[in-house]
Amino acid sequence: MDDEVLDPAVMLERSARLEAATRAEAAPHAVGWFAAMAALMPVAFTGIGAARGEPGILAVALVFAGVVLALSGLLLGVRAFPTGFTRRFVPAMLVWGAVFGVLLSVGLLFFRAELAYWIPAGIVTALPLALAARREARAR
Repeated sequence: MDDEVLDPAVMLERSARLEAATRAEAAPHAVGWFAAMAALMPVAFTGIGAARGEPGILAVALVFAGVVLALSGLLLGVRAFPTGFTRRFVPAMLVWGAVFGVLLSVGLLFFRAELAYWIPAGIVTALPLALAARREARAR
């Protein structure tokens, strides 16, 4: 048997290359997920603002949930994520969730059917996701 194959340094180097290749393959999925979610926010918020009454809001919410599930399903087959992804993902989702919850609640309570509120609110809600996509792309 070849001594080079059993050399621990060679084995570690090969392992590091394989890990880097696997993570590099997954990085575009994470960036794409953040970017798609960011693009979805203004659309969803505008849809809620344009909806007339609870049935319209419910329809927008169901479509939104379906799109989020479909986007998240794209991540299921990813074998590994870039190094540090979890450290970037969790804070981004916490900030987004807080902004989303506050702006959605305020809008539903005080600004129903007022697009002048919902369009900017959708853009503001997209910002944490867009910044997360940018950070994820730079981390590659």
